[in-house]
Amino acid sequence: DPIISILSDIYDRKTIKKMIETGEIESQPLAYMRGRTFKEAFVILDEAQNTTKSQISMFLTRFGKNTKGCLIGDLKQSDLPNPKDNGLRWAKDKLAPSPLVAGVEFSDEHVVRSPLVREIMKYLYAEE
Repeated sequence: DPIISILSDIYDRKTIKKMIETGEIESQPLAYMRGRTFKEAFVILDEAQNTTKSQISMFLTRFGKNTKGCLIGDLKQSDLPNPKDNGLRWAKDKLAPSPLVAGVEFSDEHVVRSPLVREIMKYLYAEE
């Protein structure tokens, strides 16, 4: 799990294992979100660029009391065959007027994975 891997930069394995065992953190496929309500939680939808409109709608309507969420995705890396079906782009556009929703967009200047990836993105997406 990418999120669990990132947490290992902050916490040791024993701490992460305990947080998973106690339910303090949880990692689930998007398909398992249907029917759930998140309360007192911070939820992250990673790789959101590969969601459809119905999937992202289902995710966004799970938020209960005192829940915040974060959608993470790179629209340039979507695997969906039809760009018109992209849930992240759709939600971004639809929710932009809401005072309760904020958006942050990063550029290749913000890449922290490595200088090589930053350089690759600079050339791959130069015309976009």
